[in-house]
This record gives sequence, structure tokens and C-alpha cells, in this order.
Amino acid sequence: DDFPRALPKSLKDAILCFILSIAIREVRKPAMLNSALFNPHHTMLVHISRFIPWQNKTKKLIQKYVSKVSSSLTSDNPTDENTIYSDFERIWYTHYAKILEEIHEYLPKDYKDPFMLPLTFNTARKKLTHAIEGVTVKALNSSGPKHSQDKLQYVEPEKVIAVGGNRL
Repeated sequence: DDFPRALPKSLKDAILCFILSIAIREVRKPAMLNSALFNPHHTMLVHISRFIPWQNKTKKLIQKYVSKVSSSLTSDNPTDENTIYSDFERIWYTHYAKILEEIHEYLPKDYKDPFMLPLTFNTARKKLTHAIEGVTVKALNSSGPKHSQDKLQYVEPEKVIAVGGNRL
């Protein structure tokens, strides 16, 4: 069959969360570069179905959506309502703001960590266009006539959305 025909809103929101998390890490990157905790890779796993055609179709739909988001980030006005920036702001206030803006309230009083600084949406927003640059989408599936040739190998710092089933 030809499913999936479109990405569900929940998956689109998850992709925006992934891009926003890259932006957050980009804000913190200068302080973390020399840390043993620093990891330059960003990976999102999407376990969509065990059916290879669905995985490959989902890869194409995600690529199209990421391209649309990237284009909107460069052409939309960050302060206008009803733009991709307002979608990212909705994601921020739904999933990130309470913790990241008041992070010290969630940590033990004597906890010291130079990377755990409070962040605001405006700070993360400035890194969104950089965050989405280089995001690749790969379908990781097993053998068969319709399987993907994509591989998940971390040589250079990567930003990957990996779509698959049981192979993930």
C-alpha cells in the first residue's frame, strides 16, 4: 500500500523538538567544547513501522518537511505570528520553557555545572537556522529488494533523523 500518505502532527512536532534541541546544544557548545561530556552528534530515531516501504516513504516525507522548515526559517520574519518561528515558540513553551528557563530550581542546591545555564526562547531562536543546516534523513532497514542503502556512521559531526523499524 502507499501508506503513510502524510506525516502526523505529532511527528512534525517531534522533528521541531529535535531541531530546537540542536539549537539549545549550539547555544551551550562554546562552554562544552573542551568537556569530556561533549558529543558533537545529534540523532533522532523514528521507529515508524516494520515495513520497509513505509520506512522509505516516511524518509521522503520527513526530507520534504525538513526542507520546508529550513526554507521557512530563512524566509519567514522571526517576529511575525503564523510563521515557523511561532511553531517553534509553541514547542518551546510546551516542552522546554519550564525547565530551561528555571533550570536551577530543578537541580540540587549545591549542584555546580557550568553547562546548565538558564535559556530563553529568544536565545535558542537565534540558532535555529544553524541548527537545521546539514540535517540528513536516512532510512535504516534490513535486506530485501526495496531496502535502503543508507548507513548510520559517525565520522564527522552529524545531524541525522534515522527512520526504521526493528533495525533501529
